[in-house]
Amino acid sequence: MSIIISAKLSKNKTKTRYTFEWGKAADQRMASGIFTYNKPQNIIEKNHNKEAILILESKRSRMILDKQSIYTSYIPSHKIKTNFLDYYAEYVKSNFRNNSRHLSCSYSHFKTFLKTDFISAKGITQNLCENYSAYLLSKYNGETPANYFSEFKRVMKAGKKAGYFVDNPAAEIV
Repeated sequence: MSIIISAKLSKNKTKTRYTFEWGKAADQRMASGIFTYNKPQNIIEKNHNKEAILILESKRSRMILDKQSIYTSYIPSHKIKTNFLDYYAEYVKSNFRNNSRHLSCSYSHFKTFLKTDFISAKGITQNLCENYSAYLLSKYNGETPANYFSEFKRVMKAGKKAGYFVDNPAAEIV
C-alpha cells in the first residue's frame, strides 16, 4: 500500500499545493489542504515550509495505517479516544434530536452512575452494563429506565462498530 504525495504549483507560482494519491481513479486522490512557499521570503515562511512537510508526512502515515487496518481487528490509536466518556459525549452531540432528550440524559446518568470522569472501553463490561440498568430501574419507574438504557445500548452498538469493543457488552441485557 503506497500513498504518494504529489505537488502542484499555484497559478501565480508562489506556492505549491499537495495532494495524496493511492491510484489514478477519481476517488483515489485527496487534497491535503497544505501548501509550501516556493521562494520563502523570511524565517516565518521557511519554518512554515518545514512544519508543512512534517504535517504532510504525518497525515500520509496515518492514511497508510488506516488503509492497512481495513478488514483487520486492529484499530489505529489515532481513531480511538482513550476515555470512552469522550466518545459517548461526541456521539450524543452528533446524534442529537430536537424532540428527544433520552440520549443526553442517558449520558448524564451514566456519568453519575460511574462517579468518575474517565473509563476506558475495556472497563465497560457486561456486569457494569447490568449494574447501570439496575441503577436506572432503582432511580426511575415507568418507561424512563427502558428509554435511557435503550439509548445506552445504541451507543454501545455504535462503539462496537467504531472498534471500541469486540463484542457489545450490553447486547444481551434486556
